[in-house]
Amino acid sequence: MRRVATVLATVLAATQFAWTAWAGDRLSSDELINRLKPQEVDGLSRSFIPKGVTVEGATKPAVQPSVDLDVNFEYNSAKLTTDALLNLDQLGRALNNPALATSRFQLAGHTDGIGGDTFNQTLSEQRAAAVKDYLITQHAIAAVRLEAVGFGKSRLLDAVHPDAAINRRVQVTNIGG
Repeated sequence: MRRVATVLATVLAATQFAWTAWAGDRLSSDELINRLKPQEVDGLSRSFIPKGVTVEGATKPAVQPSVDLDVNFEYNSAKLTTDALLNLDQLGRALNNPALATSRFQLAGHTDGIGGDTFNQTLSEQRAAAVKDYLITQHAIAAVRLEAVGFGKSRLLDAVHPDAAINRRVQVTNIGG
């Protein structure tokens, strides 16, 4: 019983840490730049190495820099809330920074697990498109640098709690130049 309690406490602490790091924390444009800029792996830029490919002799795995953003929308809608606009303004400033100005980005919309597959897929696509449109119109990001995709409820962060808010997000991934 003591072991079960220890494991449960560890899981709850890890879950709380992940939630605290994600929920409502507004990342500054500098923090977004640091999380999204390509990292060096033995002289090769990580964002230019195909995802899932390991570079022989590399000390770090080759992954594309990515961040999940708390981008809120009106209920069952692709209309951005005021809070979402504040987060996207930070992202817009980051994407215009010289450290990221030559990179392309995938904007992936995700929903929670409530509702049908078709509805959630369409909603996630509309939400990713709304983020892309906002960045283009309000921050003059070139459309060719942004790729909007939707994954519906197919990639839940918390599959145990499919209705959890952490599942509703926009994932921004640096996909290279």
